[in-house]
Amino acid sequence: IACHPRDIEVAPVDEAAPVVDDDVHPVIAADATAVIVFFVITFMAQVNARRSVK
Repeated sequence: IACHPRDIEVAPVDEAAPVVDDDVHPVIAADATAVIVFFVITFMAQVNARRSVK
């Protein structure tokens, strides 16, 4: 299996892994922020809906 070209191509990717991880962190933070904003908007929408019912 190790003789496959795919495994040989994976080696450079593994060496670059730390760099990739550094690039991924901001993306994760952005996704987390988007999720938080989504929940806040949804929560406010629910609050407004409850106020409208009253």
